[in-house]
Amino acid sequence: MSRVSALGRQVGWILSRRLRRVKRCAELPPQANFVVVYVEHELSNTQVYPFHLYADDIAQRHGARLFEIALQDFEADADRTICPQVRWVAFQTGFDLSDGQMQTLLGRLREVFPEAALTYLDFFAPLDLRYAAVLDPWVDCYVKKQVFTDFSQYGRTTVGDTNLTDHFARRYGIDKPQFRFEVPQGFGDKVVIGSNFCVSPRMIDRFRGRLPRTDRPIDVHARIATRGVDWYQRMRQEARQAALAVQGVRTVSEGRVSQSRFYDELAASKVCFSPFGYGEVCWRDYEAIACGALLIKPRMDHVRLAPEVFVPGETYIPIEWDCSDYEDRLREILADDKRRREICAQAFEAVHRYIEADAALDDLAPVFEAAGEARR
Repeated sequence: MSRVSALGRQVGWILSRRLRRVKRCAELPPQANFVVVYVEHELSNTQVYPFHLYADDIAQRHGARLFEIALQDFEADADRTICPQVRWVAFQTGFDLSDGQMQTLLGRLREVFPEAALTYLDFFAPLDLRYAAVLDPWVDCYVKKQVFTDFSQYGRTTVGDTNLTDHFARRYGIDKPQFRFEVPQGFGDKVVIGSNFCVSPRMIDRFRGRLPRTDRPIDVHARIATRGVDWYQRMRQEARQAALAVQGVRTVSEGRVSQSRFYDELAASKVCFSPFGYGEVCWRDYEAIACGALLIKPRMDHVRLAPEVFVPGETYIPIEWDCSDYEDRLREILADDKRRREICAQAFEAVHRYIEADAALDDLAPVFEAAGEARR
Protein backbone atom coordinates (compact mmCIF):
# COMPACT_ATOMS: atom_id res chain seq x y z
CA MET A 1 0.00 0.00 0.00
CA SER A 2 1.38 3.41 -0.95
CA ARG A 3 1.56 6.28 1.52
CA VAL A 4 -0.62 8.23 -0.93
CA SER A 5 -3.50 5.74 -0.62
CA ALA A 6 -3.12 5.72 3.17
CA LEU A 7 -3.34 9.50 3.20
CA GLY A 8 -6.41 9.39 0.95
CA ARG A 9 -8.11 6.98 3.34
CA GLN A 10 -7.37 9.25 6.29
CA VAL A 11 -8.66 12.31 4.43
CA GLY A 12 -11.88 10.47 3.51
CA TRP A 13 -12.38 9.48 7.15
CA ILE A 14 -11.85 13.07 8.34
CA LEU A 15 -14.29 14.46 5.76
CA SER A 16 -16.94 11.88 6.61
CA ARG A 17 -16.73 12.84 10.26
CA ARG A 18 -16.97 16.55 9.50
CA LEU A 19 -20.07 16.04 7.38
CA ARG A 20 -21.81 13.94 10.00
CA ARG A 21 -20.71 15.54 13.26
CA VAL A 22 -22.82 17.86 15.40
CA LYS A 23 -22.01 19.72 18.61
CA ARG A 24 -25.55 19.73 20.00
CA CYS A 25 -28.48 17.35 19.56
CA ALA A 26 -30.59 20.28 18.34
CA GLU A 27 -28.34 20.35 15.25
CA LEU A 28 -29.34 16.83 14.18
CA PRO A 29 -31.26 17.05 10.89
CA PRO A 30 -34.64 15.32 10.48
CA GLN A 31 -33.07 12.46 8.48
CA ALA A 32 -30.61 11.62 11.27
CA ASN A 33 -31.96 8.36 12.68
CA PHE A 34 -28.68 6.73 13.75
CA VAL A 35 -26.38 8.55 16.19
CA VAL A 36 -22.97 7.51 17.47
CA VAL A 37 -21.92 9.14 20.75
CA TYR A 38 -18.16 8.68 20.66
CA VAL A 39 -15.04 9.06 22.80
CA GLU A 40 -12.16 10.71 20.94
CA HIS A 41 -9.19 8.33 21.15
CA GLU A 42 -7.13 6.27 18.72
CA LEU A 43 -8.55 3.01 20.09
CA SER A 44 -12.16 4.17 20.24
CA ASN A 45 -11.93 5.62 16.73
CA THR A 46 -11.24 2.18 15.25
CA GLN A 47 -14.62 1.05 16.56
CA VAL A 48 -16.47 4.03 15.07
CA TYR A 49 -14.70 3.93 11.70
CA PRO A 50 -16.66 0.96 10.25
CA PHE A 51 -19.91 2.90 10.62
CA HIS A 52 -18.40 5.57 8.37
CA LEU A 53 -16.73 3.12 6.00
CA TYR A 54 -20.02 1.32 5.39
CA ALA A 55 -22.37 4.28 5.90
CA ASP A 56 -23.95 3.99 2.44
CA ASP A 57 -24.40 0.22 2.76
CA ILE A 58 -25.89 0.56 6.23
CA ALA A 59 -28.31 3.18 4.93
CA GLN A 60 -29.32 0.92 2.04
CA ARG A 61 -29.69 -2.25 4.12
CA HIS A 62 -31.20 -0.85 7.30
CA GLY A 63 -32.35 2.66 6.48
CA ALA A 64 -29.94 4.02 9.10
CA ARG A 65 -28.48 7.47 8.37
CA LEU A 66 -25.42 8.17 10.46
CA PHE A 67 -24.55 11.26 12.47
CA GLU A 68 -22.29 11.57 15.50
CA ILE A 69 -21.64 13.67 18.57
CA ALA A 70 -18.71 13.57 20.99
CA LEU A 71 -19.57 12.25 24.45
CA GLN A 72 -18.19 15.41 26.07
CA ASP A 73 -20.41 17.56 23.83
CA PHE A 74 -23.45 15.42 24.56
CA GLU A 75 -22.90 15.66 28.31
CA ALA A 76 -22.22 19.43 28.15
CA ASP A 77 -25.33 20.14 26.05
CA ALA A 78 -27.74 21.91 28.41
CA ASP A 79 -30.47 21.99 25.77
CA ARG A 80 -33.00 19.23 26.48
CA THR A 81 -33.87 18.74 22.81
CA ILE A 82 -35.80 15.50 22.28
CA CYS A 83 -34.95 13.55 19.11
CA PRO A 84 -37.76 11.04 18.53
CA GLN A 85 -36.65 10.45 14.92
CA VAL A 86 -33.51 8.65 16.11
CA ARG A 87 -34.05 4.88 16.05
CA TRP A 88 -30.52 3.72 16.89
CA VAL A 89 -27.90 5.11 19.29
CA ALA A 90 -24.44 3.54 19.67
CA PHE A 91 -22.34 5.04 22.46
CA GLN A 92 -18.91 4.80 24.02
CA THR A 93 -17.61 5.82 27.44
CA GLY A 94 -14.39 5.82 29.40
CA PHE A 95 -13.39 2.65 31.26
CA ASP A 96 -13.53 4.01 34.82
CA LEU A 97 -17.13 5.19 35.29
CA SER A 98 -18.99 4.33 38.47
CA ASP A 99 -22.37 2.63 38.20
CA GLY A 100 -23.95 5.92 39.20
CA GLN A 101 -22.20 7.85 36.46
CA MET A 102 -23.21 5.25 33.87
CA GLN A 103 -26.82 5.33 35.11
CA THR A 104 -26.87 9.12 34.74
CA LEU A 105 -25.61 8.89 31.18
CA LEU A 106 -28.10 6.16 30.30
CA GLY A 107 -30.95 8.23 31.70
CA ARG A 108 -29.85 11.21 29.62
CA LEU A 109 -29.59 9.09 26.46
CA ARG A 110 -33.08 7.71 27.03
CA GLU A 111 -34.43 11.22 27.69
CA VAL A 112 -32.98 12.68 24.49
CA PHE A 113 -33.56 9.61 22.30
CA PRO A 114 -36.80 8.09 23.67
CA GLU A 115 -37.44 5.88 20.63
CA ALA A 116 -33.91 4.61 20.09
CA ALA A 117 -32.49 1.16 20.69
CA LEU A 118 -29.18 1.51 22.54
CA THR A 119 -25.91 -0.22 21.68
CA TYR A 120 -22.82 0.02 23.86
CA LEU A 121 -19.49 0.16 21.98
CA ASP A 122 -16.79 -1.35 24.22
CA PHE A 123 -13.42 -0.43 22.69
CA PHE A 124 -11.34 -1.44 25.71
CA ALA A 125 -8.25 -3.63 25.35
CA PRO A 126 -9.04 -6.16 28.12
CA LEU A 127 -11.58 -8.95 27.70
CA ASP A 128 -13.80 -8.08 30.67
CA LEU A 129 -17.41 -6.86 30.42
CA ARG A 130 -17.12 -4.43 33.30
CA TYR A 131 -20.36 -2.55 32.69
CA ALA A 132 -22.55 -5.55 31.86
CA ALA A 133 -24.68 -5.43 35.01
CA VAL A 134 -25.52 -1.73 34.82
CA LEU A 135 -26.05 -1.79 31.04
CA ASP A 136 -28.15 -4.94 30.83
CA PRO A 137 -31.59 -3.36 31.43
CA TRP A 138 -30.88 -0.58 28.93
CA VAL A 139 -28.99 -1.91 25.89
CA ASP A 140 -30.04 -4.12 23.00
CA CYS A 141 -26.49 -4.86 21.83
CA TYR A 142 -23.00 -4.78 23.32
CA VAL A 143 -20.28 -4.57 20.66
CA LYS A 144 -16.77 -5.65 21.64
CA LYS A 145 -13.63 -6.40 19.60
CA GLN A 146 -12.68 -9.58 21.45
CA VAL A 147 -14.17 -11.80 24.16
CA PHE A 148 -13.42 -15.00 26.06
CA THR A 149 -13.90 -18.12 23.95
CA ASP A 150 -15.42 -19.70 27.06
CA PHE A 151 -18.13 -17.27 28.16
CA SER A 152 -18.26 -18.90 31.60
CA GLN A 153 -14.97 -17.11 32.36
CA TYR A 154 -17.00 -13.94 32.83
CA GLY A 155 -18.19 -13.07 36.31
CA ARG A 156 -15.28 -14.67 38.17
CA THR A 157 -13.21 -12.84 40.77
CA THR A 158 -9.77 -11.65 39.66
CA VAL A 159 -6.73 -10.08 41.28
CA GLY A 160 -6.78 -6.68 39.65
CA ASP A 161 -9.51 -5.85 37.18
CA THR A 162 -8.65 -8.12 34.21
CA ASN A 163 -7.60 -11.69 33.50
CA LEU A 164 -4.11 -10.39 32.62
CA THR A 165 -3.66 -8.50 35.89
CA ASP A 166 -4.87 -11.63 37.68
CA HIS A 167 -2.33 -13.90 35.97
CA PHE A 168 0.70 -11.62 36.11
CA ALA A 169 0.06 -10.15 39.56
CA ARG A 170 -0.11 -13.69 40.95
CA ARG A 171 3.06 -14.70 39.05
CA TYR A 172 5.06 -11.71 40.19
CA GLY A 173 3.65 -11.54 43.72
CA ILE A 174 2.12 -8.09 43.23
CA ASP A 175 -0.54 -7.17 45.78
CA LYS A 176 -3.73 -5.88 44.15
CA PRO A 177 -7.37 -5.60 45.21
CA GLN A 178 -9.81 -8.19 43.92
CA PHE A 179 -12.55 -7.39 41.41
CA ARG A 180 -15.66 -9.13 40.25
CA PHE A 181 -17.70 -7.76 37.35
CA GLU A 182 -21.13 -9.36 37.43
CA VAL A 183 -22.46 -10.52 34.06
CA PRO A 184 -26.24 -11.11 34.14
CA GLN A 185 -27.77 -14.33 32.89
CA GLY A 186 -28.39 -14.11 29.15
CA PHE A 187 -26.16 -11.08 28.63
CA GLY A 188 -24.03 -13.11 26.24
CA ASP A 189 -26.93 -13.04 23.77
CA LYS A 190 -26.44 -9.29 23.46
CA VAL A 191 -22.70 -9.46 22.80
CA VAL A 192 -21.65 -8.79 19.19
CA ILE A 193 -18.08 -9.40 18.02
CA GLY A 194 -17.15 -6.29 16.08
CA SER A 195 -14.20 -5.69 13.78
CA ASN A 196 -10.70 -5.20 15.12
CA PHE A 197 -7.69 -3.07 14.19
CA CYS A 198 -7.60 -4.44 10.63
CA VAL A 199 -10.69 -2.36 9.78
CA SER A 200 -9.11 1.01 10.45
CA PRO A 201 -8.01 3.84 8.15
CA ARG A 202 -4.34 2.99 8.50
CA MET A 203 -4.70 -0.79 8.08
CA ILE A 204 -7.60 -1.72 5.81
CA ASP A 205 -5.93 -0.98 2.47
CA ARG A 206 -2.88 -3.00 3.44
CA PHE A 207 -5.13 -6.04 3.47
CA ARG A 208 -6.93 -5.20 0.25
CA GLY A 209 -3.73 -5.69 -1.71
CA ARG A 210 -1.33 -8.60 -1.80
CA LEU A 211 1.06 -10.05 0.74
CA PRO A 212 4.36 -8.17 0.46
CA ARG A 213 7.14 -10.18 -1.18
CA THR A 214 10.34 -8.54 0.00
CA ASP A 215 13.82 -9.45 1.13
CA ARG A 216 13.86 -10.02 4.87
CA PRO A 217 17.34 -9.42 6.28
CA ILE A 218 15.98 -8.91 9.83
CA ASP A 219 15.32 -12.15 11.68
CA VAL A 220 13.14 -10.77 14.47
CA HIS A 221 11.30 -7.50 14.97
CA ALA A 222 10.85 -6.96 18.70
CA ARG A 223 10.50 -3.28 19.55
CA ILE A 224 8.88 -3.78 22.95
CA ALA A 225 8.07 -0.73 25.08
CA THR A 226 8.22 -1.51 28.80
CA ARG A 227 7.02 1.60 30.63
CA GLY A 228 3.68 1.22 32.39
CA VAL A 229 2.00 0.05 35.58
CA ASP A 230 3.70 -2.57 37.76
CA TRP A 231 2.46 -5.87 36.29
CA TYR A 232 2.59 -4.52 32.70
CA GLN A 233 6.18 -3.34 33.08
CA ARG A 234 7.29 -6.70 34.52
CA MET A 235 5.50 -8.64 31.77
CA ARG A 236 6.94 -6.54 28.97
CA GLN A 237 10.46 -6.56 30.43
CA GLU A 238 10.27 -10.34 30.59
CA ALA A 239 9.28 -10.50 26.91
CA ARG A 240 12.00 -8.07 25.88
CA GLN A 241 14.65 -9.99 27.80
CA ALA A 242 13.55 -13.22 26.14
CA ALA A 243 13.95 -11.62 22.72
CA LEU A 244 17.38 -10.18 23.47
CA ALA A 245 18.69 -13.40 25.03
CA VAL A 246 18.64 -15.31 21.75
CA GLN A 247 22.13 -15.38 20.28
CA GLY A 248 23.04 -15.58 16.62
CA VAL A 249 19.92 -13.93 15.19
CA ARG A 250 19.43 -10.35 14.11
CA THR A 251 16.83 -8.83 16.42
CA VAL A 252 15.65 -5.21 16.03
CA SER A 253 14.60 -3.96 19.45
CA GLU A 254 16.16 -0.69 20.53
CA GLY A 255 14.51 2.74 20.62
CA ARG A 256 11.41 4.31 19.11
CA VAL A 257 10.97 4.94 15.38
CA SER A 258 8.42 6.64 13.14
CA GLN A 259 5.38 4.68 12.01
CA SER A 260 6.63 4.57 8.41
CA ARG A 261 10.00 3.16 9.50
CA PHE A 262 8.21 0.70 11.79
CA TYR A 263 6.29 -0.67 8.80
CA ASP A 264 9.44 -0.76 6.67
CA GLU A 265 11.19 -2.76 9.36
CA LEU A 266 8.31 -5.23 9.63
CA ALA A 267 8.35 -5.70 5.85
CA ALA A 268 12.06 -6.55 6.15
CA SER A 269 11.55 -8.99 9.06
CA LYS A 270 11.01 -12.73 9.00
CA VAL A 271 9.37 -12.81 12.44
CA CYS A 272 7.58 -10.32 14.68
CA PHE A 273 7.40 -10.96 18.42
CA SER A 274 4.21 -9.37 19.77
CA PRO A 275 3.69 -9.75 23.55
CA PHE A 276 0.48 -8.77 25.29
CA GLY A 277 -0.30 -5.15 26.06
CA TYR A 278 -3.01 -4.07 28.51
CA GLY A 279 -5.13 -6.52 26.57
CA GLU A 280 -4.25 -9.53 24.48
CA VAL A 281 -4.82 -8.07 20.99
CA CYS A 282 -2.44 -5.36 19.76
CA TRP A 283 -2.01 -3.14 16.71
CA ARG A 284 1.29 -4.94 16.16
CA ASP A 285 -0.48 -8.27 15.55
CA TYR A 286 -2.21 -6.94 12.45
CA GLU A 287 0.74 -4.79 11.40
CA ALA A 288 2.96 -7.87 11.36
CA ILE A 289 0.44 -9.90 9.36
CA ALA A 290 -0.07 -7.07 6.87
CA CYS A 291 3.69 -6.72 6.36
CA GLY A 292 4.27 -10.46 5.94
CA ALA A 293 6.21 -11.04 9.17
CA LEU A 294 5.37 -14.25 10.98
CA LEU A 295 3.68 -13.53 14.30
CA ILE A 296 5.03 -15.11 17.50
CA LYS A 297 2.76 -14.32 20.43
CA PRO A 298 1.73 -15.65 23.84
CA ARG A 299 -0.94 -18.32 23.47
CA MET A 300 -4.36 -16.94 22.47
CA ASP A 301 -6.59 -20.01 22.81
CA HIS A 302 -8.86 -18.20 25.26
CA VAL A 303 -9.72 -15.31 22.89
CA ARG A 304 -12.46 -15.12 20.24
CA LEU A 305 -12.49 -12.33 17.66
CA ALA A 306 -13.18 -11.59 13.99
CA PRO A 307 -11.48 -12.51 11.79
CA GLU A 308 -9.91 -15.51 13.51
CA VAL A 309 -6.21 -14.71 13.14
CA PHE A 310 -4.89 -16.68 16.09
CA VAL A 311 -5.02 -20.28 14.91
CA PRO A 312 -1.99 -22.05 16.42
CA GLY A 313 0.51 -23.21 13.83
CA GLU A 314 -1.67 -21.96 10.98
CA THR A 315 -1.74 -18.17 11.34
CA TYR A 316 0.72 -17.59 14.20
CA ILE A 317 3.18 -19.41 16.45
CA PRO A 318 2.04 -19.49 20.09
CA ILE A 319 4.41 -19.48 23.05
CA GLU A 320 3.84 -19.85 26.78
CA TRP A 321 2.89 -16.74 28.75
CA ASP A 322 6.23 -16.75 30.60
CA CYS A 323 8.13 -16.79 27.25
CA SER A 324 10.03 -19.89 28.43
CA ASP A 325 9.80 -21.56 25.01
CA TYR A 326 10.37 -18.42 22.94
CA GLU A 327 13.86 -19.34 21.78
CA ASP A 328 12.87 -22.90 20.84
CA ARG A 329 9.83 -21.79 18.81
CA LEU A 330 11.83 -18.99 17.17
CA ARG A 331 14.71 -21.21 16.08
CA GLU A 332 12.30 -23.85 14.77
CA ILE A 333 10.49 -21.40 12.51
CA LEU A 334 13.64 -19.63 11.34
CA ALA A 335 14.98 -23.01 10.28
CA ASP A 336 11.86 -23.82 8.25
CA ASP A 337 11.48 -21.06 5.68
CA LYS A 338 8.74 -22.87 3.74
CA ARG A 339 6.53 -23.26 6.81
CA ARG A 340 7.16 -19.67 7.85
CA ARG A 341 6.02 -18.39 4.47
CA GLU A 342 2.93 -20.64 4.53
CA ILE A 343 1.85 -19.37 7.94
CA CYS A 344 2.38 -15.76 6.87
CA ALA A 345 0.30 -16.32 3.73
CA GLN A 346 -2.51 -18.02 5.65
CA ALA A 347 -2.68 -15.23 8.23
CA PHE A 348 -2.75 -12.54 5.55
CA GLU A 349 -5.39 -14.40 3.54
CA ALA A 350 -7.65 -14.76 6.60
CA VAL A 351 -7.77 -11.00 7.03
CA HIS A 352 -7.83 -10.31 3.28
CA ARG A 353 -10.95 -12.49 2.86
CA TYR A 354 -12.63 -10.77 5.80
CA ILE A 355 -11.97 -7.32 4.33
CA GLU A 356 -12.90 -8.23 0.74
CA ALA A 357 -16.15 -9.86 1.86
CA ASP A 358 -17.13 -6.74 3.85
CA ALA A 359 -17.66 -9.14 6.75
CA ALA A 360 -17.48 -6.28 9.25
CA LEU A 361 -20.66 -4.91 7.70
CA ASP A 362 -22.42 -8.22 8.34
CA ASP A 363 -21.01 -8.37 11.87
CA LEU A 364 -22.67 -5.03 12.66
CA ALA A 365 -26.09 -6.06 11.37
CA PRO A 366 -27.38 -7.11 14.85
CA VAL A 367 -27.04 -3.49 15.99
CA PHE A 368 -29.82 -2.53 13.58
CA GLU A 369 -31.79 -5.77 13.58
CA ALA A 370 -32.17 -5.70 17.36
CA ALA A 371 -33.78 -2.30 17.05
CA GLY A 372 -36.15 -3.69 14.45
CA GLU A 373 -37.12 -6.46 16.85
CA ALA A 374 -37.81 -3.90 19.58
CA ARG A 375 -40.11 -1.89 17.31
CA ARG A 376 -42.45 -4.75 16.37
